[in-house]
Amino acid sequence: NPNPNPHPNPHQVISYSFALIAHLCACTYGGVQRLQRGDEAPRGAFAYLQALWWAVTVLTAHGSTLTPSSELELAFASLVYALSLVTTIVLIGQLTVLISNLDAIAVTFRKRRDAADAFVRKQGIPGGLARRLHLYQRVSWTHGAGSSLEVVVQQLSPSIRSDIMKHICTSQFARLPLFEGCGPAFIEAPL
Repeated sequence: NPNPNPHPNPHQVISYSFALIAHLCACTYGGVQRLQRGDEAPRGAFAYLQALWWAVTVLTAHGSTLTPSSELELAFASLVYALSLVTTIVLIGQLTVLISNLDAIAVTFRKRRDAADAFVRKQGIPGGLARRLHLYQRVSWTHGAGSSLEVVVQQLSPSIRSDIMKHICTSQFARLPLFEGCGPAFIEAPL
């Protein structure tokens, strides 16, 4: 079953990218240690975990208790610290964009909700039907439906759309002088 959303989750992309960068830094740090120290360099799972721990602490700007013991290790550690700075800047930038997009989405939803409120007031739609309209609009918003009230009304379920149209037509007929003295049952009968 293919993923219907072609855009990956940004949190997953950031997490996987960080894990990949930490792994690459750890492997490179282990390689630099073996290159500099030869047989004295730690080996095996402990050496990898120690190098991974170093990479994560350096990349997250928490510092590290492992100190480089050679010029090559120092140069590599400086490079990783610079990479850490760039990673932090990118992460802060992505979070800023995410927060501003959430605010823009909330403003758009409020505008649509206000347009629906104005529509309900202008047409004098009763409370129960107005609640159904707002519920439908909220659900359709979460599913990405329509950008204007006309689109939303066209996408309403047939029963809600017919109830709204019936209410609008009934209120229009009731305003006509010909139907002034008629009861609601008489006006609704042809509809």
